[in-house]
Amino acid sequence: MSDSLNRWPANAPLTARQIAARLLLEQEDALASLAGFVRYMKAHGCESRYFAFEPHPVQAPLIEAAEALVLGDLKALTVACPPAFSKSSIFSVWLPCWILARDPSARVIWVTHTQSLVAQFAQERRDILNSQAWRTLSGSSLRAAEMAADSLVTMHGGTLISRSAGASVTGLRGDYLLGDDLVSGVDEARSFPMLDSLAHWLRDDFLTRRDNANSRVALIGTRWSVRDPIGVLREMTEEGLLEAKHLRIAMQCDDPTMDPLGREADEWIDWPGRFDDVQQRLQWQRNRFSWMTLYQGRPYDSAGGFADPTDVRVVVSAPKGTPVTGIDFAATDSTGADYSVVANGVVYVNDSGEKALCIVDLWRGQKNARDVSARVVEMVAAHKPYVMAVERDGGSRIYLDGVLPGEFRKANVSMPYIKKLPVAGASKEVKASPLRGLIQRGLFSVVASHWLGDFLDELSRFPGGPHDDMVDAVACIARVFDSLSATTPEQPATRS
Repeated sequence: MSDSLNRWPANAPLTARQIAARLLLEQEDALASLAGFVRYMKAHGCESRYFAFEPHPVQAPLIEAAEALVLGDLKALTVACPPAFSKSSIFSVWLPCWILARDPSARVIWVTHTQSLVAQFAQERRDILNSQAWRTLSGSSLRAAEMAADSLVTMHGGTLISRSAGASVTGLRGDYLLGDDLVSGVDEARSFPMLDSLAHWLRDDFLTRRDNANSRVALIGTRWSVRDPIGVLREMTEEGLLEAKHLRIAMQCDDPTMDPLGREADEWIDWPGRFDDVQQRLQWQRNRFSWMTLYQGRPYDSAGGFADPTDVRVVVSAPKGTPVTGIDFAATDSTGADYSVVANGVVYVNDSGEKALCIVDLWRGQKNARDVSARVVEMVAAHKPYVMAVERDGGSRIYLDGVLPGEFRKANVSMPYIKKLPVAGASKEVKASPLRGLIQRGLFSVVASHWLGDFLDELSRFPGGPHDDMVDAVACIARVFDSLSATTPEQPATRS
């Protein structure tokens, strides 16, 4: 809230001029921030249950993202966070009503998974837009108080259209396209035909309703599947078709480097009274599917059934052991080629006395051979791997018989032992089966870093996703895992 609103003592009598000035400041605050809007609506008598509380501090990243969608340069946003986080209150009630309060001529299209939920939210929003608080703040009103709740029109020509996912949106145009949980539940999430149908509708119908380049898009929901609507927007981001921010708040932090709440690894959401019940936490974690999707915001499915990302242990720091590097070189030497990936791991002895593998660093780049070679040399110098495992294919020949040895000499860095892995006569899944085995046996971990989310997403889709380079590079390490001893870097290792 603006400091100006705190100038008057709480119990001090106010003159008519002071009351008018205070009201003006409250209105300015309400139009300038989403939290201010919530405060204003509550203070001025709006009886909607959605204004019975103010945002909790842990909701700040969602509030800030919603404001950036309206006030900043953010064009598209996806949000995944646990149930009971009140994300629908923020993006399905507060946000559209605030948008129209700021600009009663704005056009908003809002969708959700079923018609019954459309009716529920549409009626709530109609009541809010009919309230005296909203009419005073916006300087507008609905053209008719009892108009159809799913097709609201303001006196300034603004619209708030509510539809179910998959319904016709032909003829509509929107400055804001908002989607809340477009997948109806587990059954739909596990049906690839239904998800594919929804993906086509999202791409070819819903997103085409954007009026111009300044139209904004926000999708919130559970990360049921790599093929869900948020997955579609992530894929469009990767393809360069859309600039989007992807916000994920996990119930239990699994990636400190990307956590919007600034938590440490394994730290829970700090919301007393809502997420702090120990027995409830244990209950949430009993079902692996719901824990991963609903509470951690990560898609559970695997397009090829390769491995379960939930079996990947995330650690804060790298263990001591034998360093090893795996590389997947792009087959074409150009900046427009496929991605090259350099993965660095450590073979070590875990707490159970078993030999295990931890990936401690990973780089992916769409660069030419010289730039990639320079990055390989840089990472070798940093991690000092005993073995560098690469597939014996056309991509590796470009490097190993070309610029890579020269880059090592130029940097005065010793080139590690190169283990060339066979490529003929085996599918990607077969070649990566040693990695799957390590994951399934609980012998594979990854250090939390900025690339962790991308790696786990790629692992969940492998081999059916748009990229497989990171998994391929890590699989190269897994293929030489058995030949390496779990020693400290100072001790000699073995190789075959």
